[in-house]
Amino acid sequence: MQPSSLRLLRALAFNRPLPCQSCHQKSFQTISRRAAASTPPEKLAAAPQTPPPPPPPPEKPAVESKASQRERLQESVEKKGFVLEPLGRPIGYPLPPRPGDNDGVDRRSRLEKRQELKDKFFRKSYFRDWKALDNHQGKTYIANPLIYKADTALYFPNFRGSTLATSTVVDTTPVLRDRVSVVTFTGTHWAENQVATFIGATANPRIRELVDGSAGTAQFVHINVEENIARSWLLDWLVKANQRRGKTDEDKKRYFMVRTGLSDDIKQTIGIMNRIVGYVFLVDGDCKIRWAGSGDASDDEREWMVKGLRRLIDENEKAKGGKKGTAVGRKHVQS
Repeated sequence: MQPSSLRLLRALAFNRPLPCQSCHQKSFQTISRRAAASTPPEKLAAAPQTPPPPPPPPEKPAVESKASQRERLQESVEKKGFVLEPLGRPIGYPLPPRPGDNDGVDRRSRLEKRQELKDKFFRKSYFRDWKALDNHQGKTYIANPLIYKADTALYFPNFRGSTLATSTVVDTTPVLRDRVSVVTFTGTHWAENQVATFIGATANPRIRELVDGSAGTAQFVHINVEENIARSWLLDWLVKANQRRGKTDEDKKRYFMVRTGLSDDIKQTIGIMNRIVGYVFLVDGDCKIRWAGSGDASDDEREWMVKGLRRLIDENEKAKGGKKGTAVGRKHVQS
C-alpha cells in the first residue's frame, strides 16, 4: 500500500485533518534536527571529517653570489661604520714562492673569466675603495705588537715586473731571499704618503737607521702596482722619471713596477683589501711575512715596526753566523 493511502486512512479513522505536503516536510525537518541534537558527541567525533589542506611548501632561499655577499657586507660597513681590529692571524701563502709565479698569464676557462668580469662590474670596487677612505683614512687593520714566529708565518708571493734599472720583467723572490726586507706596496700617491708614515725619514727615522746600519742584512723593496693598462703606460714614464732621482743602482733594482699577476685571491691572501691604501710588510730571508701594517701609521705601530725589524735583523745575523760556524766545524773535523 502506498504511503499516501496510509495517511488518508489514519486521518479518517482518528477524525484528523490531513496535513498538506508543506506541513509534512516541515515536520520531517524538525524530527531530523531533534535527532541530530540527541546524537552523542562521541558519535559525532567518530564521524569522518574532511582533512585540512596541506600547508604550502616553504620557499627555497635564493643562492647569494659572492659578489652580492661582498656588496651586502660593504653596505653594512658603510651604514654601521668600520671598526679597526688587530690583524691577528698570519697572512700569506702556505707554500714558498718560486720565480715565474704570477706571470699574468690567465689560464682560467671562459666561464670563470666571464663570472669574474660580472662580479667586477657589479662590485664597483674602484669607487667603493675611494669611499672607504672616509673610514679611518682607508686603514684596513691595526698592526700586531709582535712579529709572527718563523714556524707559524706564511709566505709572501712572487711578483713579476720591470724595475727602475731595467725594462726587462724580473721576479721579486730572488731579491727577497736571504735578506730582511721592508716591502712597501703602493698604487696611488695617497698610498705613498701613507707608507711614508711607517718608513719615512721624518716620520720614522729609526727604520732608516736600522736598514743603513745592517751592513746589507736589511733592505727596502718597493712594489708599485697599476692594473689599468692605459694608466700604466703613463705611470711607467712618470714613476721612472721621479723615482730615479737620488737612488743608487741597487735601490733601482729593488723598485718594481707590477702591471699583471695581481689577482683578487692574492690581494685577499696578503691582506690588501683596498688598492687605494698603502701597505708595509716585514719579510724575512725565507720570504715569510713576519709583520704587516696598513694606512697611516700610529705611534705604537711605528714603535712595533722598529722592534720587529731589529729582531729580524738579529735572527738573520745569528742564522748566518750559525751556518758559518757549522761549515768551519765540519772543515776542522775533516782535516
